[in-house]
Amino acid sequence: MRPTYLSLLSLIFLEARKVVDCFVVSKSPWVSSSSTTKRSLLSQHVANHIPSIHPASLVSTAENDDTYTSFEERLLQYLARNETETVLIVEGSVVAKRSLGKQLVFVDLQLTNVFNDDSLSLSEDGLLCHALLKQENYLLYNSIQDTTASCYSFYEGYRICLLPGTLVRVTGTAAPTRNPGKAVLLLRSIQILQLPRQLQHITTLLQQCHKGHLPLEDIAAACGNWSASVLQERFQEIIATMTQSQYPLDRVEIAALWQPLAQEAYDLLITEPMQPQQNHYSSRKKSFVLPVAPSEWRKAQYLLKKELSPMLSYTGWVKNRQRFQDNITVVTLCREDDGTTETNEERLSCVLHPDVLQNDASVYSNLLAVGAHVQVQGVYMNQDNERAANTFVVQHIRLLQSSHRPETIRYLLELMAHLNSIDLEEAAHALQMSYSEAITMMQSLDATERQWKANQLSIQLQHQSNVSRAPRLHLEHKSLQILERYRSIAQKYPVQPMERNDDPMSTFLRMGVPGSRWMSQKKPQLEWMCQQIRSVLESHPEYGQRKLRILDIGGGQGFLANALGGIIDPYIEQIHVVDICARAVRNGASRARRLGAPVVFEVADASRTLDTISADVVVALHACGHLSDVALAHAVQRQAGFVIVPCCFNSNPHLTIPSQEEETTVEEWLGIPAVDWSALKKLAEVQSDIALARQAMELICAIRAEAVQNHWMKSPNKNSKARIEVAIRQFPIEYSTRNTVLVGSFVR
Repeated sequence: MRPTYLSLLSLIFLEARKVVDCFVVSKSPWVSSSSTTKRSLLSQHVANHIPSIHPASLVSTAENDDTYTSFEERLLQYLARNETETVLIVEGSVVAKRSLGKQLVFVDLQLTNVFNDDSLSLSEDGLLCHALLKQENYLLYNSIQDTTASCYSFYEGYRICLLPGTLVRVTGTAAPTRNPGKAVLLLRSIQILQLPRQLQHITTLLQQCHKGHLPLEDIAAACGNWSASVLQERFQEIIATMTQSQYPLDRVEIAALWQPLAQEAYDLLITEPMQPQQNHYSSRKKSFVLPVAPSEWRKAQYLLKKELSPMLSYTGWVKNRQRFQDNITVVTLCREDDGTTETNEERLSCVLHPDVLQNDASVYSNLLAVGAHVQVQGVYMNQDNERAANTFVVQHIRLLQSSHRPETIRYLLELMAHLNSIDLEEAAHALQMSYSEAITMMQSLDATERQWKANQLSIQLQHQSNVSRAPRLHLEHKSLQILERYRSIAQKYPVQPMERNDDPMSTFLRMGVPGSRWMSQKKPQLEWMCQQIRSVLESHPEYGQRKLRILDIGGGQGFLANALGGIIDPYIEQIHVVDICARAVRNGASRARRLGAPVVFEVADASRTLDTISADVVVALHACGHLSDVALAHAVQRQAGFVIVPCCFNSNPHLTIPSQEEETTVEEWLGIPAVDWSALKKLAEVQSDIALARQAMELICAIRAEAVQNHWMKSPNKNSKARIEVAIRQFPIEYSTRNTVLVGSFVR
């Protein structure tokens, strides 16, 4: 029978797709350029979801008699045979998700089933599978059966909803990564089989399903075998309730409407979660699961030569760290600490195995963070394996300088505080201090003070290290020129560091557990802010003549406002908190009533005029991005003093300056070109160069201080009796690295 016109078009389309496949595979950094593009027998099953999979339809992958203990080893075997189009079908639970923008999503799956592959042995804890959901790849292989818009919608849903605890069935192919000897499962299709066991996560899945971003039939079945029609009716009931509301609902209130349905779905889940137990492999925060180490690294007897070679010594800086199950760690060292070492020949891969290392493997696994300087002794691995050829098996290790990461330094200080956990002389040298200083510090500091000390030492170590200067090589020269261009403004407002006050003011603030975030960061910040605000209040021309009012911009639950309310001051009439989050406002108001504090809460947008609210002092603690400028504008309009702590400089770029006239952008209010302002904000967020970031932060504050002075003189509400003096102060860095504060005091 001659083919019809339609079938001819179909054949042409399929051949064209093969050409597209070749092009995409050759251009993608995540897929080998040498991969063949033969079509899989599973093409008919690779749709947006898999309603059912019959074993007879699966491609057999058990032709190899070898047994693999790592799913990654199996993927590498596929790559070695150029079988990059053989589709694998697996089931497992999501244990971690990491997104890089909207195009790449890395997912860790703890496998419970690998279809038709007897070469893999599933232990009681399952196998760990590193998978990659790539937008380009997903759209390519699903656009045959669905429209592009539908494919993109489902991709967005899965990108958001691959949450920890979700049981899924996925199809994919083996694909290499940029790291030699590593492979991932490149996902083509996903089906959600069971909901996660967290109400917030279930709510997210239900909301995405209602938006059409997840297949209704799949989610209905995952909710305890509901029918799609029943689930659709429940969605309509929730939407009807939302539309009947007389005022716009915020995100928290909308989530509350979905919670009963989420609770009902949660109650229908099986008693025991279907995912394997991973408590002993998970991190303390359960944010990731450690992978299985390659087979040649797991057995200690394979790590050493049969005839021992001379012991070798190597000193270098940690550039990368990988941690595996069974307390095995692999670190990459290079001799130079300037980020210029690029070739693999100049780097040394070191294996820390607990059965070989004479130091405590768990301790040094945590201490060898990126940026640490170490000396290792050991021998080269005796393996006829390209991956193992340049691998160094460590038997002795000494920490010469700690990483500047605060969490690593905090861990080291805790080790020093507990006897026999680490050699104190080695730890002192790693922190660039003398042995006697270390002894004195450990004897005098409690858990909270050790947290503060870790932040101090982090700054000191980064200033001393060349690591902090390397990223400047990658910054645009124009960005660095901006710092020089506005230097004169920064010189007008020198930063005034403030010492820690160990005798805080009496407030309603509760005590907490020593070393906790509340005691080491939140409580000290609130007490310091109360002192600064009290000073600004006392500088007001009418202080003592009448009661004054305070406006708290973006005050949330009112931690600062309620702390201020605890100060015994007869001249404070009221503290008015404004925030857009209704639930936070309700919680703060409830607490203020319990405390009897003179605090009023209001749900409102601070970027509006707020004409009905009067204030003598405007405050804002960690006002994100342009919210700091909004708060300063409110202070100028009211001729009020202020204490503003900026934070997250790139946040809230959409906010405008409140005005009764036409809208004013933040850049216009500050008097700075938008290009310069954007570059400064990016410099302030450079994480790897704290000196550069701090220079940008201080310049941003100086530009804001200059804008306040200029607008103050031009304000139509100008009070001839009130002159403002703007200062840039810093509370102790032990409390937070975002410690720059704009303080506007009155000059009588």
